[in-house]
Amino acid sequence: MLGTPSGFEAEALAEIADSLRPTGTSPTTDLRFDSSGVRIVRKGRLVAACHLGVRRVETTKLTRGERTARRLREQQIWTMAILYSLVLAAALYLRSWGLGAESIWYDEAISIAQSSGTFENLITLASQDNYPPLHNLLIHPLLRIFGNSEALVRLPSLLFSMIAIIATAGLASTLGRPRAGLFAAVVLAFSSFQIYYAQEARMYALLAGCTALCSWSMASYLTRPGLGRGLLVTLSAGATLYSHFFGMLNVFALGIASLIIAIFMRARLPRGATLCFVWVGLGGVLFTPWVAFVITRVSSVTKAGFWIPYPEPSFLWAQLNTMLDGPVGIAISITGLALAIFFGVQKRPTRDPEAESNDAILVVVSLSLLVIPFLISLAASLLATPVIFHRYLIGSLPALAVLVGLGFDFLIRLFKTPFRLPLTVLFTGALAGALLFAAYPRLYPHKENWRAVASYISQRWSSDDCIAVGDITLLAPLRFYLGQIDCGLGLPAQAEQASRTTGRLFLPAVGWTQGATQEGIERLEKSGFSLTDRFVTEQVELAVL
Repeated sequence: MLGTPSGFEAEALAEIADSLRPTGTSPTTDLRFDSSGVRIVRKGRLVAACHLGVRRVETTKLTRGERTARRLREQQIWTMAILYSLVLAAALYLRSWGLGAESIWYDEAISIAQSSGTFENLITLASQDNYPPLHNLLIHPLLRIFGNSEALVRLPSLLFSMIAIIATAGLASTLGRPRAGLFAAVVLAFSSFQIYYAQEARMYALLAGCTALCSWSMASYLTRPGLGRGLLVTLSAGATLYSHFFGMLNVFALGIASLIIAIFMRARLPRGATLCFVWVGLGGVLFTPWVAFVITRVSSVTKAGFWIPYPEPSFLWAQLNTMLDGPVGIAISITGLALAIFFGVQKRPTRDPEAESNDAILVVVSLSLLVIPFLISLAASLLATPVIFHRYLIGSLPALAVLVGLGFDFLIRLFKTPFRLPLTVLFTGALAGALLFAAYPRLYPHKENWRAVASYISQRWSSDDCIAVGDITLLAPLRFYLGQIDCGLGLPAQAEQASRTTGRLFLPAVGWTQGATQEGIERLEKSGFSLTDRFVTEQVELAVL
């Protein structure tokens, strides 16, 4: 073919080059670039050339093997795109179904109460709590514009749960393992643990999404360094730090991973990639305005203790069961990890040192993110105050999913090229089915039904009535549904004031306030009040005096 190459012809030449090298069907094929253009050479013979200077294209007829390789490549691209689309569609459906069906519960109500006022009040309240303000800043405009809505305040969590899936798949795909990324996406998409926190107006899905984004941006920078990618590493690291205090452990783990890669893999990296740890460190600089509040809260928690129990082996096993959906999910994760370790430690002859290097980067990043936050939090729990809890480690789950996906990808690669695509389709379906089977009994558990309690109170409320709670913060979920509460008292401290109420007293209680509420009821009964009604719903009990 002679003459001026059109855009289509140039694309065709690129497709030919793409079909010749990655498939392994022509190991002696070489793609050479120089100042005059590009040449494709096999066994010393010129197969195709694009000479930029004279603007002409010369090609020879493709062999049967090359046509087959090209067709397989096209089938693989389309099939993987369809599989990814199906997995993401299923993940979105599972996370959006019934998003506003469950009532707001206590923890969500606290986040909403902190975010409902002015910006200054939001920052002040967040600085006095155990987490940074990023999640509150996300739901603040939703509350100001749309008002109280269960579905809307949970929408950021849903979006960041989807971002965690996409970024996890992107991490593996960027490093040349799209099939591992697909399997990792399946692991996260059908996890009841991930689905639960995608439907909660708290910061845990945000933590997972920001951590996965930071990992993906690191992989992108390590393969193709640039200013834009470096800034993305810094911004995603900063967002991770501002999402939750465990974000500090996650960013620290990613910083250690980038430092290990810079030290031990320097020769394999593109120029400038060794500076990745600097970009991660700059994310820490963005967090400096909040460091004083972190120190204050850590000191306070260390002195006063925390609600999390001591990490006994039985407790840790229960946490693992919750995170991985029981025995089936644990078995799948262990199998994938075992395959990744087994095939990863073997020294295999390779014709693609770049792929080997990318695998090493993928393992270092994922393993660091999986192990380091767990070990640090476990050490703190054993030596100081227990802080290890399953939802705090949600940012490590994308790393676990990547390693599991990589192990299953190694397994698929044992088969010859023509069999890999149908096996990928079958295995994706089998993996999704097994994970959904494990997750199904745990999907959409009932939360504290403050909506029903608020409805009961509103139907019987009069101007002389009052609400008394075992902890004053327990008024937050009622305010979400009832608005401003003119008479709200804390028991038992304000039992005497409650006894002067001329109307009825409504006393809602949950498990951790039962003792204080019961003590308050006993004091009120001595003052002449008597129990007239009791309303019981999911995890909330309401007494009427």
